[in-house]
Amino acid sequence: YANFRPVYPPSLYDKIASSVVPTGNETLAIDVGCGPGQATVALAAYFDKIVGIDPSQAQLQNAATHDRVSYQVGQATKLPAQNGTVAAVTAAQAAHWFDIPTFYQEVDRVLQPGGCLAMWTYGNVEFQDDPKLQAMVTQTLYEETLGQGGYWDDRRLLVENKYRDIPLLSDEYPGSYVGERIYTGHDIEGDMGKAQLIGYLRSWSGYVTYCQRNGIEQESPDDPIEPIRRYLESEMRYESDAIPVFFPVTMLLSVKTGRSGKDEL
Repeated sequence: YANFRPVYPPSLYDKIASSVVPTGNETLAIDVGCGPGQATVALAAYFDKIVGIDPSQAQLQNAATHDRVSYQVGQATKLPAQNGTVAAVTAAQAAHWFDIPTFYQEVDRVLQPGGCLAMWTYGNVEFQDDPKLQAMVTQTLYEETLGQGGYWDDRRLLVENKYRDIPLLSDEYPGSYVGERIYTGHDIEGDMGKAQLIGYLRSWSGYVTYCQRNGIEQESPDDPIEPIRRYLESEMRYESDAIPVFFPVTMLLSVKTGRSGKDEL
């Protein structure tokens, strides 16, 4: 799973770390819905201690390791920290699965003054140099086969809409946070190999559901990804095994201004 997921640019982590107001104390970050720990380990360059939590033990068993990182099975509605002790709470491609009101209560409880909440998501892959591949992946596979067939969870719409339907923490606790929606500056650009791209498409939850419901085996004639794989193999331009890709990244960032959102005025 982790091998086929896009890698976030350093600028994204720079933005998160620079948003936290320094206290001089040891810094703790909690990465929620951490999955295999890609973002969790990246945060180790910026914070003294990072705890990654995920509801899936299977994901954590294969998680990336680092001296500053620990993992535990957990939920977004119960963060493993004492009141006011956390410098940053992060959620990479995960917040659309959360119970946001309860999660925000927990975030407000654990964040220290000057601490931040950063939640980000990447949109559908774009092949800006290959309209045919774009159509095969976006129109045929994503929208028609998986979308019209009802194989995507409804919460995928939150991702498609760049988290615009998720309120900022600063919207829910006005006066206690300063928040912003960031739509540019942290996009993912680079090359994917053919096997990596096919692996990424196979990791789509909609595709997994499609295969399970229809009893389809990967690489069988009925596998809806097979036409894409055959196209990549037949195209001369991909003989070097480098497919240019672009993923637009959106981040919701809120910084605690001082008092708790639940404090009385």
